[in-house]
Amino acid sequence: MQPLSTTASRTADVSLEEHLTFERLLADLSARFANVLGDQLEEEIESALKQLLTFLDFDRSNFGEFTADGWASILCSMAAEGVERYPPDQCPNSRLGISAGSAWKKS
Repeated sequence: MQPLSTTASRTADVSLEEHLTFERLLADLSARFANVLGDQLEEEIESALKQLLTFLDFDRSNFGEFTADGWASILCSMAAEGVERYPPDQCPNSRLGISAGSAWKKS
């Protein structure tokens, strides 16, 4: 087996560091949610979504729940600057219908 080049070694180091940073973020979020009170839950979810949005460099991050009848309700949404939260002015309680093999639909 050939040794890694300096560039490949640096890339592997960066990748490992990013992975460890993400693992730390998830661990911190898990610990934070373990002790959150009900009246602080929405604020904590929004804060966590913002942290994930920033770390992953996404435009938008949503938190929802799926129901047995094939719907998903978006409970909280965060967005990067200049991007609207989904759905605008309707969070919480926007519903997305999901069924096997079909496109998303909004109601």
